[in-house]
Order: sequence, then structure tokens, then C-alpha cells
Amino acid sequence: MKAYVDAGGFALTNTIVFKHNQDYLKDIMNMTKDHGVSFHIFHESDRVEMFDENGVYTFYDEENNKQTLEMCDSDIVLKQLEDEIERVKIVAPNRVVYYSANRNQCSVEHDGLVVPCCYIANWVYQVKYKQNKETGHDDDYRERVKKEEPVMRELLENESELSIVNNSFEDILSHEWYEKTLPESWEDETKTLRLCKLFCQEK
Repeated sequence: MKAYVDAGGFALTNTIVFKHNQDYLKDIMNMTKDHGVSFHIFHESDRVEMFDENGVYTFYDEENNKQTLEMCDSDIVLKQLEDEIERVKIVAPNRVVYYSANRNQCSVEHDGLVVPCCYIANWVYQVKYKQNKETGHDDDYRERVKKEEPVMRELLENESELSIVNNSFEDILSHEWYEKTLPESWEDETKTLRLCKLFCQEK
């Protein structure tokens, strides 16, 4: 974040709030301030269908260990951030945060991967880490996506070249996937990512 801001970038950051991090929102805000971030968005998870009646989501990690996530307490979120309202946006469940290529925005993920938007980012990690309760990683799902979505397959095959850890932004955005594969897919409906059709297609 600091390197991006120091280079003249306008930084907007996001945090998905769950019970395990809801008491640290002021700390998160202070960290983003220290790094020059101009605006921050706190999201409550909009994937309400994943949680049970008690607000708990159960999943399995990479080593097939059982883990849980709990939904946050909205009142706690609002109380912590009431004096930061000029720098913060709080997004409630089921509200879509829209990202568009024509805004010249991209998403930098926790591991350095640079993707066009949060929707594609989320799908990347579903493909990589989707779990099967009995067998762990869901290899069938992963292989099916790679077969049906050549644009996604190419992204996954070039992860190291599309990571800010190993490359400059200039190199990443001039990579063939950004320069050719993705934009050309928008011109051919048979190649367009289903997420692009779902969220960004003109009606």
C-alpha cells in the first residue's frame, strides 16, 4: 500500500468483517491511514447462504481440518467507526460493490496476484481452494472450470507472472493475458468469462 501511495496512487482498501476481526476495525483503520490510504470499505459478508441459522459457516482448510467463520455484529461495527464516517463506507449484506474495467481499477490480492476485479479474484480462490468434505480439495471442480473457462485456465497458468511479488504493475498489465486474452474474450461470447457476463454485461 505504501509503495503504491508513494508512487502517486489513490488507494482504496477493503476489509470483510467477521466476528474474529470485528474488534480490530480501529486498528485496521489506523494501519491504512499510516500507509496513506484515502478511503476504506468495510463489508459484512454477503454470502449469507453459506451461514447456518446461528451465523456460522463451517469449511475445511488446505489440510482438511475443520474451521469456522462467524458473522459479525453489525452494531459493534457501526459503534467503532462512527467517528471515521468521512473515510469509511460500510456495506451491508446483499449490496453489490461494482468494479469496472473502464474505471481503470484492479484488485491486488493477499498473495500479490493482480486481477481485474474482486469477482474474478473470488473465483480464482474458489477454483484453487474449493473443498470437498470427504476428500479435501475438489479436483473435479477445478478441472471442470479449467476445461470450460479457457480465460481462467490461462490466468491460473500464469499466476507467478501476474503477481506483484515478482513483477512490476507495468509488466503485469502488459502481459498477454491482460493485453490480449481478456479483452479479446469480451468480443467472443463463447470465450467470455461467465462472471463478466453476469456482473458487467450491458443489459
